[in-house]
Amino acid sequence: GKFHDPETLRLYLATRPFLEMHVRQRIQRLDNVKFLDGHDVIEPMTEGHRVTGVRVARRSTGLVTTLISDLVIDATGRTPRTQTFLDRLGYPRPATVRMESPVTYASQLLHVSDDTDMDKLTFFNPAPGRPYGGAIARCENGTVMLTLGKFNLDEPPSTFDEMNSFAAQFVPERLLDTIRSAVPIGDVHVFRYREALWRRYDQMEQFPEGLLVIGDAICSLDPIKGQGMTMALLEAVALRDCLVEGDAELARRYFRTVGRHINTVWQHNKLSAPLFTAMPADIPLTQRVLWKLTAWWSDRVMIAARNDIQITETILRVNNMHDSPLLMRRPAFLLRVLRHCWRRHDTHVTTAPERQLVLAGT
Repeated sequence: GKFHDPETLRLYLATRPFLEMHVRQRIQRLDNVKFLDGHDVIEPMTEGHRVTGVRVARRSTGLVTTLISDLVIDATGRTPRTQTFLDRLGYPRPATVRMESPVTYASQLLHVSDDTDMDKLTFFNPAPGRPYGGAIARCENGTVMLTLGKFNLDEPPSTFDEMNSFAAQFVPERLLDTIRSAVPIGDVHVFRYREALWRRYDQMEQFPEGLLVIGDAICSLDPIKGQGMTMALLEAVALRDCLVEGDAELARRYFRTVGRHINTVWQHNKLSAPLFTAMPADIPLTQRVLWKLTAWWSDRVMIAARNDIQITETILRVNNMHDSPLLMRRPAFLLRVLRHCWRRHDTHVTTAPERQLVLAGT
């Protein structure tokens, strides 16, 4: 298999508020877009089995407004309204597929000086028997994002001092000194996540006209992999392409296209799950063996990535949905990993060197 030139892959590291501010400002410049801040959707409006708009209420006054529309899209995230709405219309709910992905993690913004000697992006990968890890990324304006997680639902650190104590178990000393000397910005934010969830709208035989679902309301992926916004973008592109083709059977075409995108990522994430999740106690012997082999291989890939920029790039390309997971099954990739299996490494830190892989601050 042929590997891409590392210079062609660029990662722009930024905090989420910074990114969302710029996206919002860009969208506000579109003439046909209007934001309705400070409002909550009460319910969709229907004529027969077609959605014709929504009723919204202003939070400050309770005033209800009716919005007539050709298409309503549920983008309400991991607690979507559409399933309850389907019950009301007499439609069955979509089947739900789950993948256990337990993680509790803590994030802390830090300020470091621009001349601090530190890579722009470092991953601390879990390993069999060591269900924790994290990442540290240099973002905009001297801001660093430190995230540390536990992949067994144990309580994460909740203060910066606790994060430092936890990091001492697996972060290299030089980088640990840099973290300890950084200035915390705000408080530690703690997150808990139990499972990835995919609502199979693509398998429904009937769906109301004038209504679609997007983003986490269809499928909420493991947040530690940072794929949610990328998947939402792919779904937005799918919606655009489906609308160009016309209104006929819009929901069927859209959900099937989106389902193919999700399935590719879902199946790939299942392969790495044994590295992050404890093996179930009640699975058959053959599956236990496969589980252990998969965990071993995922661990080898992560170790190999530490000293091989092409392996690192391939992982980033696949996880960021830039390339197909098939890239990690090509003989050239497998052989590169196997070559590293004969070498001894005493750490599971994966670093993307700035000199080879372009990681651009904003």
